[in-house]
Amino acid sequence: MPGAFLFFVLAFGSLLAPTPTSAVPTDFDLFVDDPTINYFSGPPLSSDLCGADLTFNDNCTGKWWRLDDAAPSDLMTVVTWGPDSGLTLDFTGTGIEMYGRILPDGAGFYAGVDDFKMTVWSTQSEESDSDQMLFRHIGLPYGNHTIRVVYDDDDFSTDADSRKFLGLDYFIVRGFEEEQGDSGTVSKTPRPSATATRGRTDVLGLGDITQLEDPIEEEGKHSLSPAAIGAIIAIVAVAVLLAAGALFAYLRRRRRMRANPTTTTKVDDAVGPATYPFAPQMQVANIAAAPATTNKDFYNDVQVESPVEQPYYYFKQQQQQQQQMNAGPSIATPSRPPRLQSALYPIPPEARGM
Repeated sequence: MPGAFLFFVLAFGSLLAPTPTSAVPTDFDLFVDDPTINYFSGPPLSSDLCGADLTFNDNCTGKWWRLDDAAPSDLMTVVTWGPDSGLTLDFTGTGIEMYGRILPDGAGFYAGVDDFKMTVWSTQSEESDSDQMLFRHIGLPYGNHTIRVVYDDDDFSTDADSRKFLGLDYFIVRGFEEEQGDSGTVSKTPRPSATATRGRTDVLGLGDITQLEDPIEEEGKHSLSPAAIGAIIAIVAVAVLLAAGALFAYLRRRRRMRANPTTTTKVDDAVGPATYPFAPQMQVANIAAAPATTNKDFYNDVQVESPVEQPYYYFKQQQQQQQQMNAGPSIATPSRPPRLQSALYPIPPEARGM
């Protein structure tokens, strides 16, 4: 029975436990013209309207536009000079990276994922280059997340000579970060270079590549992954089954004990020689060890050491004999034996005085 119960518990627990899947989410690129990106000002405008040379145009203030309309998606760049411009992007995975342009007149921006505090970064650099990592947040539990990017309005200026621009190239959504191959860690997607020096990118002391694996504040607001939830459910279910099994075994054993109570015999400790209640402190003479005698010689054969050690009726008989001896010779009538003795051995007629 215990073996069958244990087998049932293990089988049930295996059904609840999360099963490993061979379909591992992979990393993928998401380009800036993807319709899932929600730009605050709407879809990016044409470069013909805002100017590929980043000249000032009031119609482009607070909006995004394409730097080159003819560029394919994987080479497209969107630009904004603020103010109040930004975007949000919903993604599924364990992290996200944002790549864009660094410029001598690069602007700052705020970025954050989910409930993590948004932090300020900068794209300003002495040189101009594209495909540079501007923001990175990895180590998230696998699931649905949202990144928010907002232009730093402190860098906005209506002066054409003081404008600062924020240019984005693409995003990389990380699944389970890396895939282990025979030769070691293999990246699913080639990573662009991220070696540039960027103004305020080190304001939090995290280095050039932002890696916010530990939240700055509001910890504990992130949802658990499906695998973790499944594991917790399996552990709780197994614990409940074990507790139920232990309770069942206890109740069953208790029922058996009630149906078949154990009978015990109380054994008193020895308290010394047996005594008679009518003769305290008088030990019984050892009659069993004496030789067999007739009724006539019965009383003479019983040897006692003192009146205190013999039973009361033996002591009384000795007193009567002593009184007869003191009275002198006479025809003495023997004392009447005990009732049981008289029934077994009738008294002869001469003893009765007949």
